[in-house]
Amino acid sequence: MSESVKPQSGKAFSVAILGAGAGGLAMAISLQKAGIPFTIYEKAASVGGTWRDNRYPGCACDVQSHLYSFSFEPNPEWTRMFAPQPEIRAYLEHCTDKYALRPHIRLNQNVTQARWDEDARLWRVRTEAGDTYAGRILVSGMGLIPKEYYEAGEGFGANGWQRFWRITLPLLRPSLQSALILRTLAAFEVFAVVTALGGTTLPVLMGETFNWQFAMQDRNVASAYALVILGISIAATLFFLRVLRVPKGATI
Repeated sequence: MSESVKPQSGKAFSVAILGAGAGGLAMAISLQKAGIPFTIYEKAASVGGTWRDNRYPGCACDVQSHLYSFSFEPNPEWTRMFAPQPEIRAYLEHCTDKYALRPHIRLNQNVTQARWDEDARLWRVRTEAGDTYAGRILVSGMGLIPKEYYEAGEGFGANGWQRFWRITLPLLRPSLQSALILRTLAAFEVFAVVTALGGTTLPVLMGETFNWQFAMQDRNVASAYALVILGISIAATLFFLRVLRVPKGATI
């Protein structure tokens, strides 16, 4: 729908869908059944999303085929319990044709910006080619690939810091948390080893615990040191979990 076309009033809304993968196609079919006009903007030359882009040897779905299907379009032709990529892509192409979606799909339209026009109460969608379209409602049909999240953030006008804080950090958070927590725990052992090898008299918690437990045979003091280490470890863990928490509204 071009920018000069005014959205219909009343209960009829014009909907702009970004992406012609499984999510975008499912949304389009549902809108079609409800009689709501829509347009899909797809950056590639064909539909299929991740099942179009990923074609490496052995590519298949890890969800059983009959579950990885639209509820309104079961497929009795699956050849395997876990369908290979070519079959899934063919299934999505079949759904596109059966539900006559192709006239509503704009291929090779890489959306680079989506801006809400408060005065007109419309979404203004701009493509890489410089074309501008409008829609009353904007739906992101982009998948779970981090690169697509990043492109979506850029399209909605997020700056570099916002994309890092809202997209990159949530994706990296579990790995960062695990790495920092393990490194904190390992640091006690590393310091103890350095102390033993270097012969320094600098008291190190882990080394002192070992010394009181085995050299001085005082389990009470050793236990006290162990509790201090445990407390520091818990505090460090909570600190890392707090600092690297997923920002509100950015949970994946």
